[in-house]
Amino acid sequence: MALQTQRAPTNTFYTSYDARYLPCHDEDAEIQTAKHEIKAIKKSTITSTQNAIRITAQAESTGAEILERLGGQKETLLDVEENLEEAGIEMAVAGEKVRKINRLNRSLWGFIRNPFAMIRRARRLKEIEKRRVRLEEAKRERREGVKEAEVEEVTPSTEDMEELVKEESMTMTALEKRAERMGFQFEADSDDEEMEDEIDKNIECLYGATLRLKSVGLAINQELEAQSTAVQRIVDQVDRNDDQVALNAHRQERLRRR
Repeated sequence: MALQTQRAPTNTFYTSYDARYLPCHDEDAEIQTAKHEIKAIKKSTITSTQNAIRITAQAESTGAEILERLGGQKETLLDVEENLEEAGIEMAVAGEKVRKINRLNRSLWGFIRNPFAMIRRARRLKEIEKRRVRLEEAKRERREGVKEAEVEEVTPSTEDMEELVKEESMTMTALEKRAERMGFQFEADSDDEEMEDEIDKNIECLYGATLRLKSVGLAINQELEAQSTAVQRIVDQVDRNDDQVALNAHRQERLRRR
């Protein structure tokens, strides 16, 4: 009689238990792993945005310092320009006096006035007076500009008030943003909400800082261009003064030879 092969007994209870519960355990583990990864990414994002805010704040501070230095340099350039213009006016006046002395020394009849020379001299004197008036007007406008700048420093501008209103409106919509995030968050808890709020706040802060940095950059560029123009005016004025000095010296030398 052939031997019958005996099969090992099977435990249908444990087999069905493994089939039912082990996949659930794997799925739970994957869910927990995903949640931990999401939290880690959020924490990393918060750190990155905080670093970006810190670096941006440093850039803002540097830009403000550059603008302040340019402001002081601008005042120095204006002082130099005004002084050179004033010196040019005085040298022009001295030149007219040298002309007169030279004319009187040319002839015993030098006191008799030449009508054509009188007209030319009147034009030159009129031009000198115009230069004096322009210089005084420039000084007055500069003083008024300084006063207006001092008032602006202590009076909040319309743009500042609008920025405050904008920030308040952003704070008021924080709850709306949280409600909107609920649609795509994965089993979020209170920690997730706090991290999301922190990320949103940092991004808004970076956006505002970026706009301010752009404004500072444009202001620096504008100031540099204005100062470059002022430097060129100073160079031109120095050349004119140098020419006037050389002309006066030449006339004075002619007087000594007589």
